[in-house]
Amino acid sequence: MKRRWTLEEKLAILSEAETGNVVEVCRRYNVSTGSFYNWKKKFDTKGEAGLRVKYDNSSPEMKKAEEEIRILRKLLADREIELEIQKELLKKKVWNRRSKKNLVDRFFEKYTASIKDLLKYVGLSESSYYYKEKLNGRKGVLPSKQTKHSNDGLVEERTVVEAIKGVLEHEFIDCGYRIMTKYLQRKGYKINHKKVYRIMSNTGLLKPNSRIKRSGGGRKFVRFRKVHTSHPMECLEMDIKMIWIPNMGKNAYLLSVIDVHTRKILGYTFAFNVKQKEVIELLSTIVDEYPTPESLIIRSDNGSQFIARNVRDYIHLVGFEQEFTHVATPEENAHIEAYHGTLKRDIFDRVDYRTFGEIQQIIKRYVPFYNSERLHGLLGRITPNEKWKQDQHLIKKLGKIA
Repeated sequence: MKRRWTLEEKLAILSEAETGNVVEVCRRYNVSTGSFYNWKKKFDTKGEAGLRVKYDNSSPEMKKAEEEIRILRKLLADREIELEIQKELLKKKVWNRRSKKNLVDRFFEKYTASIKDLLKYVGLSESSYYYKEKLNGRKGVLPSKQTKHSNDGLVEERTVVEAIKGVLEHEFIDCGYRIMTKYLQRKGYKINHKKVYRIMSNTGLLKPNSRIKRSGGGRKFVRFRKVHTSHPMECLEMDIKMIWIPNMGKNAYLLSVIDVHTRKILGYTFAFNVKQKEVIELLSTIVDEYPTPESLIIRSDNGSQFIARNVRDYIHLVGFEQEFTHVATPEENAHIEAYHGTLKRDIFDRVDYRTFGEIQQIIKRYVPFYNSERLHGLLGRITPNEKWKQDQHLIKKLGKIA
């Protein structure tokens, strides 16, 4: 049991230690040097009053009552703080994380309440309160400013930007970051789409809003139904698109035929009048230029040129099958409609043409570009001609070739 030293004993030990050795005095009285120096400190600061032992002689009932009073006082103080905070919150309609954090700090300096209680009153989580923003304003590791090239090694970001601008300088290319990634990879860059997105976003090259607005814009077509093919020349789609000629004040017509499997444009006719004669001539040219199996489906809408008896007789004569889409369902002719939509975005919304001859020359350059250079997302980011070369051997396995 720990011994209790009286005031007289402590004074005697301190007095004796002033004339003798402290260690020997402490050993003789069996007191630790720590206790001795503690007594000496209290005696030097408060005198004998510092050496007196204060014993708590209050009853357990009194202690319990005092504890209950302390708890009630704390609850009352917390409630007053909570009400004051609620009044502050009513002064503003919107409180963001930063303003709530400042409110908590202000009340923490004003009162002795805990941060946890104040956060509960304000409605802010601890993680939000203690969150510290990065110095550079973004999370994670800083992005790399260099990109690996298969021939040139590590190149600076400005070199990649110049490569992107070089691709976009093509008169018909207006692609997003995913297709751009494929173009860059073809040029030897080891880069993914996320880095391309960041670079194009920082340099303002993401789909530049430079489209020309004209009244009477084209409709937005949505593909709900898909034609499943296994080889080229299994299903063709054809359609006619009206193109406004400003200096003439009237429409010209573009008849296009697309191979569904490869998305290759097999042929087109551009004129002020497209009738059944032009349809038959275009189909005849395609039959002469491309290998055709015995079974081939040609799909179109119900335009007067396509439902004409001469056109239907010609298609039947060459041994093909003709399908018509339902009325007002362009999604059943989705591939050619999508091509005409791409044509609108790449040419008609970007080029300020005026005459029939201008747009005729542009289309003449665009179709080879579309077939040979433009990467198609649904083909796995390859060109229609590349897809045609991959699968053209499948045509020969189907039967007689025309």
